[in-house]
Amino acid sequence: PISSMYGAKLELSAYGLTVMGALNKNGNGHVINPYGGDPAYTTMIFARNEYRADTDAYKVGLKYNFEKIGVKGLVFDVSRAVYDTDAVYYTTATGNATTARNETTKVNDYNIVYSPPSMKALMLRFFIEQRDNGTRAYDQYHSRFIANYNF
Repeated sequence: PISSMYGAKLELSAYGLTVMGALNKNGNGHVINPYGGDPAYTTMIFARNEYRADTDAYKVGLKYNFEKIGVKGLVFDVSRAVYDTDAVYYTTATGNATTARNETTKVNDYNIVYSPPSMKALMLRFFIEQRDNGTRAYDQYHSRFIANYNF
């Protein structure tokens, strides 16, 4: 089947605060992204569930740039995405028996980035991602501290 993905994103910014809402709908196939651009507005740090077939995805987020209160280079953002998938699993090697199962995955991202104005080539980043899928009965937590220096 031919796959299709549709989406929309609304973003409003004022006084250092950005509010965002997005949605994606993926039809009856997996979307392949060969050119590096991301057509999905609901992507999270690790979660890419909107690329799965038969998935509706929703995302809300807030971002604050602390430059407005005198702290240059510091940005914090938080996002939440919900992915509803009508999954079909093939239960035999020949694929002649299937099981339909709806599943919902909820993802929270917390991200803080500091780019010191005195060292333009340095970027420090700390993030946490929390994922919950009640259908598969798992909770996952990922965190990273990244120091990036551009030569």
